[in-house]
Amino acid sequence: MKVVLVGDMHGRSDFVHKILQFERPEFALQVGDYMAYNESWEAPLGWISGNWDKRDVVDALEQDQLVLPGNNFYLKAGELYTIAGKDILTLPTFCDYKREHRSPAGILSEHIDKCSSHIGKNIDIFISHGCGYPFIAKTAFGTKNVEEKEVTNIIKLLKPKYVVSGHIHHPSYMEQDGIKFYRMGYQQSCVINI
Repeated sequence: MKVVLVGDMHGRSDFVHKILQFERPEFALQVGDYMAYNESWEAPLGWISGNWDKRDVVDALEQDQLVLPGNNFYLKAGELYTIAGKDILTLPTFCDYKREHRSPAGILSEHIDKCSSHIGKNIDIFISHGCGYPFIAKTAFGTKNVEEKEVTNIIKLLKPKYVVSGHIHHPSYMEQDGIKFYRMGYQQSCVINI
């Protein structure tokens, strides 16, 4: 089954339309910093929130108070979805919530708890905005490990087949502990067959 993975978009959609038209995937997943709320897509595209997504839009979607146009699907925080027979678990970022309710990476503790409730299930794809496992990248603050420990911890407990993340804008691929990691770059996409 062909799946398109899409990195941080920040509202830029042309490259996504092109790959969806060319590849004709079963579905696509986007890692946050989406900001393309009014787009209609050529294939079903599920997305999670990132630190640049509008809080009022995400809140309305989390509470089922907003409907998006065709093939544009918001994936709620900490929920397990079955899409085309694949189980997908989400862990988004909410950076503008009060500090006492979130980690330094912007992950709400209630979403970690929701993800933890799926330990022991067969998770095909775990999608988060932030990176789990050590990842050295150049940032505005120099070269450093941009791993988000709470993401690493939940990945180790869940043991999904694939992990897809974004946020850092630097693409990389690795395999570790039997898991395939796709860290998506800014305006980057790739195709996987699962």
